[in-house]
Amino acid sequence: MADSETFLRPGTTMIGSDQFHQTAGLFPFHHPLTNGSCFLNTTGPCSFESITITENRYNKENDFTQDKTFQVAATEMRVKFRSRQSLRIASGELDASFQKYDEDG
Repeated sequence: MADSETFLRPGTTMIGSDQFHQTAGLFPFHHPLTNGSCFLNTTGPCSFESITITENRYNKENDFTQDKTFQVAATEMRVKFRSRQSLRIASGELDASFQKYDEDG
């Protein structure tokens, strides 16, 4: 995700949280979100929230009724999150470059 220590606007804080939902399903829609922004607040400290989506995937042969084949850990984690550019824009850097932060970064 974005490095909140290097936001250009001083006093900006990103509050991150993660929600566990299905990532590949069509209904209901679960997408990563950015709540709030700092480009309207030009003085003083500012914060915004970044919400990511994670889905734990388990082995299809995982049998919860038998100790021999039961696996507690996920075999894969699918994640959806916003681009670094969108987080930079929310931090108040309106001219944030997708190429600089996401492609090269």
